Amino acid sequence: VLKLVAPTNATILIEGPTGVGKDLLGRIIHAQSPRLKRPFVKVNCAALPEALLESEMFGYVKGAFTGADRHKPGRFELADSGTIFLDEIGEMTLALQAKLLRVIEDQEYYALGARKTTKVDVRILAATNRPLLRQVEAGQFREDLYFRLNVIRIYIPPLLERPEDIPLYINRFIQRKNIERGTFICRVSQPALDLLLNYDYPGNVREVENILEHACLLCQGDVIDHGHLPLYMEERLAERQGGAARVGPAPDDPTVSGADQGAEAAADPERARILRTLEDHHWHRRRAAEALGIDRTTLWRRMRRLGINSR
Repeated sequence: VLKLVAPTNATILIEGPTGVGKDLLGRIIHAQSPRLKRPFVKVNCAALPEALLESEMFGYVKGAFTGADRHKPGRFELADSGTIFLDEIGEMTLALQAKLLRVIEDQEYYALGARKTTKVDVRILAATNRPLLRQVEAGQFREDLYFRLNVIRIYIPPLLERPEDIPLYINRFIQRKNIERGTFICRVSQPALDLLLNYDYPGNVREVENILEHACLLCQGDVIDHGHLPLYMEERLAERQGGAARVGPAPDDPTVSGADQGAEAAADPERARILRTLEDHHWHRRRAAEALGIDRTTLWRRMRRLGINSR
């Protein structure tokens, strides 16, 4: 869908929990559109007080109010010929929603204190962490505006539901930090990677970035190791697993031995097959996944579902 709609001027509504990367998706859409070289302007509708949001979005003319001694362009004017990203649009007041509806329908608006309209050519991307349809049903959001925004709806699920994306975020963030700081971090050790792949990220993509920021700061070499990650990750993982988190190569502990896990798996053919394949490949997950005919992240998800601990 993204490949089809990104190159168009269609209005897009992006929904999903806080921190899943709605802002990043907005930038990707802009980067894949004909407006790539034009402005990308973001407005956080929840961060600005109600009294200031209108002037921030639409600007004001000189003399519009006491202290308005000059013309101030709004975000829509700054985004002219480009893209405007309206984050947390569900926080916008009903009065301001009416003005936004006019911009979408007529591509024009009144700046505060203005007697004539300002024409603007912008593509609108809107994002919210609360389903807008529910707000419409509760009378908190205009139905006509909702249908104008909901030309194309994209839902981004929490990171827990798409673990295959975690390695992509890890690589992207490390590459970015290498460029910013002139460092040469080239890989993540297996114990650290196991922890990163098994953690559930309640803060979604934003938490991935915070964790890797922490790791990159502590890492003085070219490999991020287990000790560079925040301590709370193992504690949370242990709580979820109902016991001590086991990350990386396991000691010779009979409670986690392949024999015991095999006995537990006797009544579950899928679990037995995965355990047998892992044992055959000395718990090398990439090779085991290839032998099973699945990718590594799919194997990881099945191990997690079946309660098979990494060794």
